[in-house]
Parts: sequence; structure tokens; C-alpha cells
Amino acid sequence: MIEILATDILRALQTRDETIQWYVDRQSGRFHPFSKEEKGLDKDDGFLDNLRENPERFLAIEEIPRQNRYKFMMNFIDEVKDGRMRVEVAQAVAHKMPFKSFNRMMDHDPEMKKQWVRYQATRQLKYMMAWFQYKGIDAMLKLPGQ
Repeated sequence: MIEILATDILRALQTRDETIQWYVDRQSGRFHPFSKEEKGLDKDDGFLDNLRENPERFLAIEEIPRQNRYKFMMNFIDEVKDGRMRVEVAQAVAHKMPFKSFNRMMDHDPEMKKQWVRYQATRQLKYMMAWFQYKGIDAMLKLPGQ
């Protein structure tokens, strides 16, 4: 069994740079960012050499599918305590561009955004732990401070 740091999972999932592909080492649980343009993210620790020599040792982290991310937003509605805000969140998600509308709404309400960030992180971690199991990786999640 390997330990996988929650912070590593979240950093890999929340990287917005499409030129970066994250990999997890199936043996150590360590995450490696790799620039698809080979601009040096992997040079320091010899990751690129290891990836070329032992490709089966590393698993590319896949983006959480859009439909799952949409479900996260839909389920978040039930977590909103304020009835007026719950309606506004539901309307944002029901919009024809739900992700953009939802994110715009979150940007205008810092407290709601904090709740969303915590909720989303929890869902992302649960999803990824199930994904690791599906991919044959026996992993244990390590939370900050453990």
C-alpha cells in the first residue's frame, strides 16, 4: 500500500495549465508534473528518464469527467443552508453554461466560495481514491497534519 498526499491530488487536479500532465508513481505515491513541451518541470529528479525506462510504473492523472464535476455542483446545492442562496446556486447550475455561471456566482460570494472549495476538494479526493482503486493502485489517503 502506498500513501498518497491529499495536497498532491488536489494540486494535480487543479492545475489549469494544459501543457502539464501529472503522473503518480505506482510504487511511491509521489506525484510528478511533466511539461508536454519538456520545459524542465521533470529535469530535477530524473522523472523523464524513469518514465521512459519504466512507463508501467507511472499512471497519468486523468481529469475528472465533466459529468462528475457537474454532479459535484448539483450535490453542492443541498449543502447550501440559506434558502435564497440555494435557489441562486440552483439557477446558476441550471444555466445553459453551468460551469461558467456557477464560477461567476462563486466569485461574487467569498463565503459561499469557501464552502464550495472545501466541498469540491472532498468530492475530488473521494473520486480519485476510487479511481486509484479502479486502476489497481492500493492507496491510502494522507491528509495534511497526519
